Amino acid sequence: MRFFVLLALCAAAASAATISDVATGAVPSTTVAAPGAVTAGDFTYFKGRYGGNDTVGEGVDDEIHWVFDFSGQPGLGAITNGAALTAATLRLKLTPTDFWIITDTVWIDGLPEISSPLIQSLTVGAAADITVNLLDYYTSAQIQTALKAGNGKLNMLFQDDATLTYAALTLTNPTAVPEPATLGVAAAALAATALVLRKRR
Repeated sequence: MRFFVLLALCAAAASAATISDVATGAVPSTTVAAPGAVTAGDFTYFKGRYGGNDTVGEGVDDEIHWVFDFSGQPGLGAITNGAALTAATLRLKLTPTDFWIITDTVWIDGLPEISSPLIQSLTVGAAADITVNLLDYYTSAQIQTALKAGNGKLNMLFQDDATLTYAALTLTNPTAVPEPATLGVAAAALAATALVLRKRR
């Protein structure tokens, strides 16, 4: 019995924490002149900081903003305050609109832009699903600090020659501090073991 309780405690100490959020939308159905903005679901299009196109919503020289909101998720504290992340997986569904997709980037607001060949090699006019490992570009501490600064939210940006209809981010910390509920179960198991041992004596 004591052996099984020890296993339970070890499992609690090594429990994984994972949080995820999804943003969805559609290709914008309208356009506006800059400095106006176009919202399509969870995504908002603005005039890009690099291009010269003044029509917003075409996916040409547009900068796209959205938010991943992890606030209120049970594992948030373990992710932001625990050990280093081992997974930070960003999924995007993009449709390139222009040859200059070769210069497009994605990033967490306040952190450096990510120039990924997975984005920059996409075919113009063809929708594509890509997966970017953020830990190839950012440290765990950078992501955790940004998450804390945003009170559980991450402001995301993409620029500037594609439309974006889906984005998802999953963060994992496999060495997270056990949740209070898990510790409570382990404590109850210890108490039950002690009671059984007393009865046997």
